[in-house]
Amino acid sequence: MKNGFMSFRAVMVGVAMIGVVVSGAYAGTSTNAATEYLDPNGDYSRLTEPEALKMAYQVLADANHDYNGHRKGAMIEIGRAAKAVGLELAADGGGREDQDVSDARFHLAKRLLEQVRSRLAAGAPEAERVHIDEALKEISKGLQIRAVEAE
Repeated sequence: MKNGFMSFRAVMVGVAMIGVVVSGAYAGTSTNAATEYLDPNGDYSRLTEPEALKMAYQVLADANHDYNGHRKGAMIEIGRAAKAVGLELAADGGGREDQDVSDARFHLAKRLLEQVRSRLAAGAPEAERVHIDEALKEISKGLQIRAVEAE
C-alpha cells in the first residue's frame, strides 16, 4: 500500500511539475515554449511549427532514458526535421524523474509532433515530413516498450 501511495504521489508531483505554467489551458507564446512544460491536456494549437518542434525536442530531452534508444532516436529525427526548415535545436539536461512522468512526456511529444504533421503545408520540405514521421515511429516504439515493461 505504501509503495502504491508513493507511486501515486510521484505521478501527481510530476504532473504538477508539467502543468506548473498553466492550469488547463494554453499559456501563450510570450515565453520560451521549448523549456516550459504546459498542461499535458492543454491547447497547443497556437504554437508555431518551430515552437512545437522545440518543445517536443526538449520534452523528450528531459524524459528518462528508459526507452531502448527510441527516445534518442526520436530526438535525432526531430532535430533533422528542424534542420530541414533551418532550425537548430539543443536541449538541456536529462531526466531523472519518475517513469510515469517520463511516459507523460512521451505522450506530450507525440501529440506535439502529430500537430506539426497535420499542419505541414503542401510545400513543406519532404525531408521535414519524413523525419517527423520517423520521430513519431520512434516515440510509438518507446511507448510500446514501456507498455510491455509495465505488464
